[in-house]
Amino acid sequence: MGITYCKKHGRQGFDQVCEHIDAKFKEGIFSLETHRLNFWEIILVCDNCWRDYDIEKFENHPELKGKSFFDIDDEFDENSSIYKEYGNVQQKLNENLRGWCLQCIKEVEVKTTRRKGKVEPFPVFEKTLTVTQQETVDRLFEELIKNFQFQNSVYWKAQFQNRPAVSVSAGAFTYPLTITIYYVISEGEQNQIIEFVKNFLLQTEFNQIKIIFYEAEIWASEKNQFGLLNWHRGEESILREVHLNY
Repeated sequence: MGITYCKKHGRQGFDQVCEHIDAKFKEGIFSLETHRLNFWEIILVCDNCWRDYDIEKFENHPELKGKSFFDIDDEFDENSSIYKEYGNVQQKLNENLRGWCLQCIKEVEVKTTRRKGKVEPFPVFEKTLTVTQQETVDRLFEELIKNFQFQNSVYWKAQFQNRPAVSVSAGAFTYPLTITIYYVISEGEQNQIIEFVKNFLLQTEFNQIKIIFYEAEIWASEKNQFGLLNWHRGEESILREVHLNY
């Protein structure tokens, strides 16, 4: 899955779709009659493309199934008939593919569900602060820093270790704005922060938010093939999780 920067939802994964699904999405129509291709990358195609390109034979071909495009490119003789057919279909599809942010696709799905009078397939957060209100998101972070004393982060990069161990991340359609806080152990101090956030949210209608209090930061590392360390968060203990206005 690739990464895109959506003007509405920020940094997100995306799916590529055929021109016919693209046209339907632009009309606000989501259909379950689509095929999700995994044999070189994630691509959504309609019934017509599936049939016209005879894609099923590639999906079920014993030598292609479950392999990435790069594996196939390395393993197959470029003169073999299946390789040539595979390459031709890929090229034709690529000429008309369109990228769609995963959150935008979810919005289309929910709008279609609502028009049909059916139950929404997953929780949605239409009243949360997103990247389109980044100025307010940043102001919330600044107000927290100004009004509370947070312990500094022990982030593995030295240049980030003098920053407070708190973050405020914009939400999107399927998840709320999230405040992540480390080292605030006291329930009384947690309650003060929660009440402060509640009062801040009175200034905006976009008030769906999640606050997570973690006991401490845990960093783990492992060497990659070049002998360099790759860092990632280890298993961290959640002290408390608070959901507001949803």
